[in-house]
Amino acid sequence: MDFAEAFEKEVDIITLSSLEQPAQRPSELVFRDSVLRERMNLYAVA
Repeated sequence: MDFAEAFEKEVDIITLSSLEQPAQRPSELVFRDSVLRERMNLYAVA
């Protein structure tokens, strides 16, 4: 079973360090908020 099947949605993997960098554009803030709202630890689910 792959991640998409396990989560029943499309999965993108992003490093925490990329989320911790300062946003350069307003769209990055929106993206970051969305990611932080939906994130989950992979080891807790697998």
